[in-house]
Amino acid sequence: MHTMNVLHASKKAVASALVFLSAVTLSFAQQKKVSLEYDAHFQYYFDNSEFAVQDDRFTSSGTLHAVRLTPTVGVSVNEGKLTHRLMLGVDVMKNMGESPVYGLDSDLENLDLFREITAWYAVDAKLGKNRFTAYAGIFPSRFSAFGTTYPTGGSIGSPLPYTAGAHAASVPDLFLSNANRFMDNNMEGMLLKLTTHRGGYAELGVDWKGMIGSGRREQFRVFSHGAFPVVKPLYAGWTASVHHYANSYEVVGVVDDILLSPFVASAFSFGDFGLSARLGYVAGLHQDRAKDTGLQFFGGGLLDLNFGWKSLGISNDTYYGASQMPFWSASDAGGNIYGGDLYAGNPFYRMAEEAYGSSFTAEHWDENGIYDRLEFYFAPEISDFLRIKVSATAHFTDYGFSGWQQSVSLVFNLQEAMKSSARKASGKNGESVRRQEFRFFL
Repeated sequence: MHTMNVLHASKKAVASALVFLSAVTLSFAQQKKVSLEYDAHFQYYFDNSEFAVQDDRFTSSGTLHAVRLTPTVGVSVNEGKLTHRLMLGVDVMKNMGESPVYGLDSDLENLDLFREITAWYAVDAKLGKNRFTAYAGIFPSRFSAFGTTYPTGGSIGSPLPYTAGAHAASVPDLFLSNANRFMDNNMEGMLLKLTTHRGGYAELGVDWKGMIGSGRREQFRVFSHGAFPVVKPLYAGWTASVHHYANSYEVVGVVDDILLSPFVASAFSFGDFGLSARLGYVAGLHQDRAKDTGLQFFGGGLLDLNFGWKSLGISNDTYYGASQMPFWSASDAGGNIYGGDLYAGNPFYRMAEEAYGSSFTAEHWDENGIYDRLEFYFAPEISDFLRIKVSATAHFTDYGFSGWQQSVSLVFNLQEAMKSSARKASGKNGESVRRQEFRFFL
């Protein structure tokens, strides 16, 4: 009998607590304007590389063909000048043709496609005419200029390739290759962003890439990117990355990979034609502490040009200087080659792989080389929320023509689709709003 009374009392207490919680939540919702938030981001990516003409000197030939869907749901709390968001999502990705997802002999089950859970808090603040946004947790990398997956290029009506602000907003593939942008879809850490009403932008973040473990190096990356108008259409900005690559349980050794690139950017348009340019200097500081290489300085110049007519365009990136990946072919104390585990950028910035090897001969480190990336693309502007790009890219180094790369990318963003519908319903000018939203890949 006593047990029944206790159970009955417990049920009453739980019911009372639920009623009280519901009342408080309802009151809070009425005062703070709590809203349900949801989004879905779809990506299709095809990238085929053919580098056999130079015996795959810098990177292997191959094909990356994959699809990704990242739905999210959560709540937002509006406090006037402050909006808080608490979001939960899942990252689902499949490499095309990887294996069957059914049958007794399958090595990839459906549940294996769920790559990662995302969970983050975000706050958006209005600071006068400016805007500040912060993220903390596991969040999509597309919120950062370092992780944007929006294909560049488009018609002259699109601000992406033809305004200096847009050109200044993109991060060179020296810092992060297109393949790694797609494969590493989420950041784990924090991101702070500031957008000014005059067209300036700055971000600072940290991405924890690995916790020390068995076969796993402790590593994190602190990164920053920004651009501000000097005299429009001239922008000045910077891109910076500090990558700390440390120990695993089995291997002791730390490698420092530091890059800083100040630049200026500008753009001009003439009817259906557009031209944008960015000129920067890349300063690299690299050292392998276990091998006592000391802190070595590497420098080079980077010129990016983009010419477009309607939906067609030509983009050319030229780098002249020393290698920014000097330890690519070197190995750690356990005999593991650093390679792409240490460097996330385009492997062609190794410049002259044979000159470095594993001997760390200092006299080879200051040898300069050239790398040129020439891209022909078709990027029709379909809508605010759907972007497509088809391109063919040729790579050139000191060794001559290194091969071709063909790619197709598609991005669908449900949140942008809802914004577009809201703008049309309110009668606002969609083009002017789109220019502001996509200028810095927000």
